[in-house]
Amino acid sequence: MKGRELLIQVAFRFDDPSPSSDHVLEREILKVLASRSSIATVAVTPFKRMNGELVGMTKKRAIHLIEAVDRGAAEIALHGFSHEERGSSPRGEQSEFAGLTSADQLDLIARGMLRLKEIFGHSISGFVPPWNSFDAGTLDAMERLGFRYLSAGWQAPRTYRGQLTILPRTCTLTTLEAAVREARRVRFLSPVIIAAMHHYDFSEKSGDEAVIDLPAFDKLLRWVTQQRDVTISSLGQMAASLSARECRRALKRRRFSETLHWRLQGYVPQYSLLTAPWWRFLTPEGRFSHS
Repeated sequence: MKGRELLIQVAFRFDDPSPSSDHVLEREILKVLASRSSIATVAVTPFKRMNGELVGMTKKRAIHLIEAVDRGAAEIALHGFSHEERGSSPRGEQSEFAGLTSADQLDLIARGMLRLKEIFGHSISGFVPPWNSFDAGTLDAMERLGFRYLSAGWQAPRTYRGQLTILPRTCTLTTLEAAVREARRVRFLSPVIIAAMHHYDFSEKSGDEAVIDLPAFDKLLRWVTQQRDVTISSLGQMAASLSARECRRALKRRRFSETLHWRLQGYVPQYSLLTAPWWRFLTPEGRFSHS
């Protein structure tokens, strides 16, 4: 088996840095990542409405992100345009893109992509839609603009056959340790774990409503880096090692697992995407790894 198939791949997805976000907290989070020689994909919203005015991200506002990219602690992805509700999904969920015309989506995504390219000096290959909501028009715009991957929730269009690698958010910081432990049972199925985090997760921002603080995040990251069968990568690195077809099939298997009897569902990890085919359960390597 290939090297990546022997390891559990973990990626951190940090959503919502923007012109108006808490840049002090962002800097501290990125310092923790750098101190552990780790990386996160930072999903940046390039514009934000402040006092009724649309304000764009600038190099000055993003200096801490630029420095983190230079240190190898951050990879930048596009997180919508201004994180405003403009449409809704077929199920009525709030969305910045779903329900808009293809032309409108293309315009918003292209403008956001250009702003981040001007700031960070390179093309942006990843897209994280606000509220994890998108539709076929979003995927079409992304392909036309040359994106490599999309990261949202577990939902994905069943009819999509394009070239974008779809990498769903699989867990949060609070479930990351459980995700690694359950993925270890089926390591031969090449599990990938994508842990999403936001400013409000941290007590330095949200007080008693938070689920973690900076010292606890450092402790969690130290634990992850000490696991010999775990490797931390950015979403871009993950997308480079996985084909769009592999991820489509993995998502299809995930949907199938949700139809199984509840006793059988207990054998399928809930917090990771299994990117290798399930027939490996029948191989000597699979039986050994699962035992």
